[in-house]
Amino acid sequence: MKSLENFTELDYFLPKMDQVAVPDFSAGAMENWGLVTYREQYILHEEGVSTSINKQNVATIIAHEFAHKWFGNLVSPTWWRYTWLNEGFARYFEFFTTHSVETTWRMEDQFVVRQVHTSLSSDSLESAHALSVDVGSPSSISSIFGTITYNKGASVIRMMEYFMTHETFRKGLSNYLAAHGNRTAEPDDLFASLDSQYLQDFPNRPVSVKTVMDTWTLQSGHPVITITRNYISGALTVTQERFYLRRSGDSTDTHDYKWWVPLTYTSNTNRDFLSTTTRTWMNSASSQITINNLGASVNDWVIFNIQQTGFYRVNYDAQNWALLANYLNSDSFTNIHVLNRAQLLDDAFNLARAGSLGYTTALEITKYLSRETDYIPWFSALTGFTYLDRRFRGYGECNYTVFKSYLVGLLNTTYQTLSLEEGADDDHTTKLNRNLILTWLCNYGVEDCTNMAKSEFNKLLLDSDYRVTPDLKTVVYCNALRYGGEEEWNFLWNRYLTHNVNTEQVLILGVLGCTKNETLAHGYLRKTITSYSGIRSQDVSSVYPSVYNNVYGVDFAINFLSQNFRDIIEFNASVSSVVSGIAGAISSQEQLDKLEQFINDNAEELGSGTTTSALNNLQTAKRNLEWLNTYGSTIMSWIKQQNYRLPSHIVPYHYNVVLQPNLDDDTFQFTGRVEISFNVTETTDRVQLHANDLEIDEDTIAIEALTVWDSLYNFTTTEDSLRHIYDIKLSDYLIAGRQYKLHLNYKGYHREDMAGFYRSYYYRNGVKRWLASTHFQATNARRAFPCFDEPALKAQFKISIARTEDRHALSNMPVETTEQDDVTGLWWDHFQETPMPMSTYLVAFVVSDFVNLTSDDGKYRTWQRSDAVDQAQYSIDVSPPIMAALENFTELDYFLPKVDQVAIPDFSAGAMENWGLVTYRERNILFVEGVTPSNYKQTTLQVIAHEFAHKWFGNLVSPDWWSYLWLNEGFARYFQYFTPAEVEPDWRLKEQFVVAQLQTAMSVDSLASTHAMSADVGSPTKIRTLFSSISYNKAAAVIRMTEHFITHDNFREGLVNYLKDRGNDSATPDHLFESLNVNNEGLSVKTVLDTWSLQEGYPIITVIRNYDVNNLFRTASVHQERFYLRRSERTSNTHEYRWWVPLTYTFQSERNFSSTTTRDWLRVSQESSLITDIGANATEWLIFNIQEIGFYRVNYDDTNWNLIISHLNSDQLTDIHVLNRAQLLDDSLNLARAGILDYNTALNLTLYLTRETDYIPWYTALSSFTFLDRTLRGLGDTEHSYFKDYVLELMESARQSLGLTEDPSDDHVTKLHRNQILTRQCNYGVQSCIDMATSEFTNLMNNPDNYLVDPDLKTVVYCNALRYGGEEEWNFLWNRYLTHNVNTEQVLILGVLGCTRNETLAHGYLAKTINSDSGIRTQDLSTVSSSVYNNPYGVDFAISFLNQNYRQMIYFNNSTSTVTSLISNIAGVLSTQAQLNELSSFITNNSAELGTSVTATALNSLQTAQNNLDWLAEHGTTITNWLKSRRYRLPTDILPDRYVIELIPYIDNDNFTFNGRVEIFLDVAVATNAIRLHANDLDINATSVMVDPVVADGTIVKPTIQSKVYSEDLQIYTIILSDNLVVGEQYKLSISFLGHLRSDMQGFYRSYYDVEGERR
Repeated sequence: MKSLENFTELDYFLPKMDQVAVPDFSAGAMENWGLVTYREQYILHEEGVSTSINKQNVATIIAHEFAHKWFGNLVSPTWWRYTWLNEGFARYFEFFTTHSVETTWRMEDQFVVRQVHTSLSSDSLESAHALSVDVGSPSSISSIFGTITYNKGASVIRMMEYFMTHETFRKGLSNYLAAHGNRTAEPDDLFASLDSQYLQDFPNRPVSVKTVMDTWTLQSGHPVITITRNYISGALTVTQERFYLRRSGDSTDTHDYKWWVPLTYTSNTNRDFLSTTTRTWMNSASSQITINNLGASVNDWVIFNIQQTGFYRVNYDAQNWALLANYLNSDSFTNIHVLNRAQLLDDAFNLARAGSLGYTTALEITKYLSRETDYIPWFSALTGFTYLDRRFRGYGECNYTVFKSYLVGLLNTTYQTLSLEEGADDDHTTKLNRNLILTWLCNYGVEDCTNMAKSEFNKLLLDSDYRVTPDLKTVVYCNALRYGGEEEWNFLWNRYLTHNVNTEQVLILGVLGCTKNETLAHGYLRKTITSYSGIRSQDVSSVYPSVYNNVYGVDFAINFLSQNFRDIIEFNASVSSVVSGIAGAISSQEQLDKLEQFINDNAEELGSGTTTSALNNLQTAKRNLEWLNTYGSTIMSWIKQQNYRLPSHIVPYHYNVVLQPNLDDDTFQFTGRVEISFNVTETTDRVQLHANDLEIDEDTIAIEALTVWDSLYNFTTTEDSLRHIYDIKLSDYLIAGRQYKLHLNYKGYHREDMAGFYRSYYYRNGVKRWLASTHFQATNARRAFPCFDEPALKAQFKISIARTEDRHALSNMPVETTEQDDVTGLWWDHFQETPMPMSTYLVAFVVSDFVNLTSDDGKYRTWQRSDAVDQAQYSIDVSPPIMAALENFTELDYFLPKVDQVAIPDFSAGAMENWGLVTYRERNILFVEGVTPSNYKQTTLQVIAHEFAHKWFGNLVSPDWWSYLWLNEGFARYFQYFTPAEVEPDWRLKEQFVVAQLQTAMSVDSLASTHAMSADVGSPTKIRTLFSSISYNKAAAVIRMTEHFITHDNFREGLVNYLKDRGNDSATPDHLFESLNVNNEGLSVKTVLDTWSLQEGYPIITVIRNYDVNNLFRTASVHQERFYLRRSERTSNTHEYRWWVPLTYTFQSERNFSSTTTRDWLRVSQESSLITDIGANATEWLIFNIQEIGFYRVNYDDTNWNLIISHLNSDQLTDIHVLNRAQLLDDSLNLARAGILDYNTALNLTLYLTRETDYIPWYTALSSFTFLDRTLRGLGDTEHSYFKDYVLELMESARQSLGLTEDPSDDHVTKLHRNQILTRQCNYGVQSCIDMATSEFTNLMNNPDNYLVDPDLKTVVYCNALRYGGEEEWNFLWNRYLTHNVNTEQVLILGVLGCTRNETLAHGYLAKTINSDSGIRTQDLSTVSSSVYNNPYGVDFAISFLNQNYRQMIYFNNSTSTVTSLISNIAGVLSTQAQLNELSSFITNNSAELGTSVTATALNSLQTAQNNLDWLAEHGTTITNWLKSRRYRLPTDILPDRYVIELIPYIDNDNFTFNGRVEIFLDVAVATNAIRLHANDLDINATSVMVDPVVADGTIVKPTIQSKVYSEDLQIYTIILSDNLVVGEQYKLSISFLGHLRSDMQGFYRSYYDVEGERR
């Protein structure tokens, strides 16, 4: 009362206030002057008995009734049409006055979800009435005492308060009460008082109160405000229209609904949820307005209706919804105000229900609830989910279970936060929230919840004085009845009858319908038509909902009505009211049909009025079922896609798999039988397992109890094809702690898609031979046999396979026995049982007629086509030492008795690590000396090492789920390099790791599209996305970084412990981190690696040195931030990325590149740190990240960059470790590409490459130059030639050291190096390279059977033979591909056939990808298109082919995926705007055929090309200017010591020439075979040019001149020698020449004067 007096500035008017608790009271309470009457439950409260919501109701209803003393009593409405002037204000103060008394109850927040949301729902129906509505009769007057008058009235009043401001609103109301006290009033009186104050406080108010409020009070409904953003201009359009939850087709309402709408909004960048001041008005004459200065960037979300102060819904364009969903699903979600989180949920649910928003968008918003713990959004969410829950009860039991599982998953975080028990410190809303959450969890059968409820009720049964926590009572009582029987029900009924606290009685009435016993439910319903039942009239209405609001209660209620309708009529109860209530809860067509049939069958007895009314009431159920038919599949598909996991209550421990393959008829249908033994960890009535593309024979399904004598045969099955789940719903329960065995038979198919149990082929003597092989990773074991196809669900396997006599079978284990089936003639191979449990994806079998090559000890066998048996020798030779090295490292011997390795002709992956049976693509396991290039030989060694490493990392210890795939692939990729380095120590594999793995991972991980190493995945499609550079390369690099910061010995010891602790089990990263923490007393491994594994990206470390000579401590500041390759992506992610960064560094005078021990840590809590003594003086370079151990980039201040550049361009360049030279190149060029480092600096650093001959830095350089090469093409041939000339200049030393041909003494890395240098030389048109290539190819064509091109020159030779050849050369190579027996040769040829410059040949080659008889295997098709578009001229060829053949591509593949893939790939290599325009035009011109989705995807993929063109526009000029400037500079490898010049000018007879001779004495600083000097306007006598050693003692060979080239453009004369000049020696260059005495006053020119009239 005091709060109301303070607000109104009017004291209460009477001398007393009586409040009476009346046992029978129809309303909640009545505001009579001085004597307020209440239902008992709304005025009486018993602490420890009554619930918190009861207590809240007491407070709010008192506030409501007291508010009436002013609003209704003091000022009454002139007529009932203005009832909202009473009830709207009373409802408003009901919350906001209570808030002033109970400040921790969050009544202001509760108002939004309990009042605004409920009134928006009611007001969205066509039947809704206006706030001010004409009424006359008592019944019509009674009809407006509803949600519109109360809730909407209060909500509109609150909106008015906010647009006027609180104090103006309060003073206006005070004036209103003072002016109209003890009188009646109309809304205009209210508006006049408010507007007077509004005008007084805001003389420039934009609009009067009446103008606004008439639009909200005189018309029904409310608007939906639709926001459509222009992400280019930054403007947005706002439209309004009336929001209907549903519209009938025969509506006659033609009213033009528009409102004065107060718009409030904010954006991510300018987040302000506190200011609710109206920023823009949308007037009632406008359907649409534009807001230009929103202040939101393209990647910012915007939110309208701050704190939902406005009474309207908001819809957005798809991109803004996506931005909101992404933000909500981040750690920053609480930055959005709690009321707006609730608003987004409520709006999304209702917009989707109305068909105004896609349900996938709405449901994406709900995903964030897995993070949400606040009561307010959960109240809103569960209100929305209630409608979905009721509908999906009728969508099939299996689907409903999926729906419930999704919601339980969302509830888990809140549940864990709240727990099952009330805490002493729990505040009011925590208690409300616990009741809300536990109600749903128990309803959905969550065992912890139901067990708690049953336990609490049992205590009450045993001791009726036991006090159940009040806010758990509804949960406890309901579930006690649900899982109990007659005893529990009677106990509660007697408690109702005898209890002295009315809140307890009412609560019990609300739960008595929870029983699953139909007899009890009917007995309860019977009490509604029984006099003296003990239920008061006012409470009878709670009985039916108590029953039909439960899943099983709808049928109970329908049955009761059918059996008792005559008694209902006789008792004067309303049959149509009962029908109406039931209709709203109906979930299935069967229920609707049953109820409708009852009405029609009994129409005569019911009477026409009741029949008509009852049938009309069924419209609600019909609309709900129509909704389910419309949206059910969309919603269910989305929900299923959120959780592909099997439930955890069944754990398999043994499989017996029996398979009969079929490779000899056209059906390729195999048969199978499986017996799966499993443990039950939680009592359940269903078995769910995976099956895909299998036909399960239901008649063969049986579940046998193993621990007791029992079998279960009564079941129903459901196939969930989306998630590949086969659901067996049993009539009985499987009991926790017991073991069972599932039996079933099935059929499957040997498809050709290289997944599951598939078929492959090869030709032997011209005959096609079929074989069957498997590839199960990650989710395809389910295509070979029904199974629990998750990596953590390990079991032992016993496998039997049938085969024809001419084939053999292989599996994970050796054959145990073989027998022949006398009926079929087939041979059955029964394999030994696996000694350890294994994941399903590691099961394997091969049925073929392959032959094998076996190691001396018989343990290793390599199986392949008989024609390729000799090609397996290398793999047989290297397999044992690789395995031995891994055994030595892990201190664990290999676990199985054999290692079979099989070369499969068709194989989608590179290889597969199946236990005991490793399968490979042929090219990754077969090698032929003299035919196969060195890089393939290296690949063979590394892939074997990779797969063998999996025996420990992946097989022995498997990931707990695919989210942790990196625990497999990261270690396998790591050992792929570091184990072969022990077998082939001269291959420099540890160094190759940095440039081939770490640096490529950094490239991928610098994009916004990257993912964290540990990433949430569910569907097979999402799981496949994790098989990426992040899970392989980055993870391996982070593992290497870990090895160095914890030291190698600790790393190895930790891994040994990890393998021993988790062997034959699954693991999460935390298990690994715990094991690696061995001997660590400081910073934990988990603390560090969580920052690297749980967030995507990596840091750029910026080092800024203090060069002040007075800086005695030689300090440097070190700063971290996430590195983005594209500048535009930096602002799109608001997550604060920080890492624990191990810092290593050295400096010029120290030059310690061998120690990789962490010298300092940059902490996750630090954006910057100061290193106080780096050791380097001001003239010395400083280099961070020794040997690029850390997974981060480094930038420096300009001075340090210049110090590094200077050193690299000196004879001491090798003082810097070769890996750091590669790092400096990679970092600088990528920092420049990202716009962080000036390109002048990055390119200046590359100058040192003229001195570099090592493979490792050149690998990095050429990788980075590829982007520049491709992109700079877009500037035109001239500008591109500058770049090519520059790269060739840089390569000269490397080219000379390598030569054009292979030397017998060349080591492995030299061969790799020559290939990469010559590839670029030939690509750039170096004639000597081209001549070599074409000559070698001619030799091969002339003698194809005997001539051997050096394997490591083949790609250069073949490609350039095609580039400079024609159809003859192309056909020669194509035929070589078709007929060659060595797969590495075939694959190499496929990779170069696109080198042709003949478009017809290129198109013919591309056409082979859509020809099933082309001879190209499916796994190699992608090589074809990339072979074409990766050549400069091939981009246009590929675009034109796409234009001409896209229909054939779609038809051939029965999919548009190859079209979108080709567009995406082409987009990545486009160089010009013209190419982009052509590709874009193709997409838009054919959008109708491609379809909306494909068109959108294709256009989006063009963004890569646009990004590259934007980059070119920004950086192209800088780069070309730098290149141009370089073209005029001479190299510094030769320096002039002195000149001897002789000149004879001819100035008579108008000759004006001069003869000259120069001798230049040259000092050689760097070995080179090129002498470059300047010459301009001189005619050099080529025959006069001589180079001689100065010391002519015979020790220095006189150089032979190969050629001389003059560039008029550059004014540079180049002399090419056959051999390098010797460093440190001096040579004399002699040149004779003719010059011209021009009159241009430049150089050696002529001038004149006159003497006595004669010109001299």
